Amino acid sequence: MTKLTKFDAAEYLDSEEVIAEYLNAALEDEGPNVFLVAIGDIAKARGMTELAREAGLGRESLYKALAPGAKPRYDTVMT
Repeated sequence: MTKLTKFDAAEYLDSEEVIAEYLNAALEDEGPNVFLVAIGDIAKARGMTELAREAGLGRESLYKALAPGAKPRYDTVMT
């Protein structure tokens, strides 16, 4: 039996060009959570700990703000 692994977009976000294309595609989607998921994938690809430190947030706070179904404030995402 073949074992399947869960797809993780962050594994493929390995350059600024790919990240920009991914983010643009997310912005084109009408789903309200698609952009938030894309931001989370990008944050994971870049390293949550480093990104949280640069943004002045705790790592756990960043994970919580970018979790599916979260409704982060604009200034949290745009930090």
